[in-house]
Amino acid sequence: MQAVFFLSVTLKKRTEFIRMICISINHKNSITEMRERFALSDEEKEQFFRMAGVQGIDGCVLLMTCNRCEIYISGSREVYHAVEGFFQKQKGIAREEFWKYAMRYEKKAAVKHLYQVVCGLESAVLGEVEIIRQVKRAYESAKTCQMTDGDLNVIFQSALQLAKEIADQSMMT
Repeated sequence: MQAVFFLSVTLKKRTEFIRMICISINHKNSITEMRERFALSDEEKEQFFRMAGVQGIDGCVLLMTCNRCEIYISGSREVYHAVEGFFQKQKGIAREEFWKYAMRYEKKAAVKHLYQVVCGLESAVLGEVEIIRQVKRAYESAKTCQMTDGDLNVIFQSALQLAKEIADQSMMT
């Protein structure tokens, strides 16, 4: 399948120098009530973006669905403290509790995770296509708020293109 080849080549060529991090709380590692505690309202997303700007985070996309709360950040490992602090202050979630439920992906693993999410491979219903629209909305929202950088733009655009191609080929749309 051409799309799988594209994914393989993209991951090999484009991720060597990527500074992308993903923090994920999803249906695989937490119950609904816990995901609801991590979910950010529109106002909290704006606050998160402001905090990110102050903390020197280069780019950030916030993906909030009923099955996942994911934060994609372009930057280095130092951003973990800023994210922890935000959730502690805004949501009352202590550091230990935060990392009990949050999974970390860095560099190539973060890119691979995004591709798997947007293609429906990490969904509660394997292959569902609503996630494509949800990821696109999250990306466009971050872009509108000027919270994406070159790395996030390339990665999210290529992930969305791949997901659309796979959905079209498998006639899921």
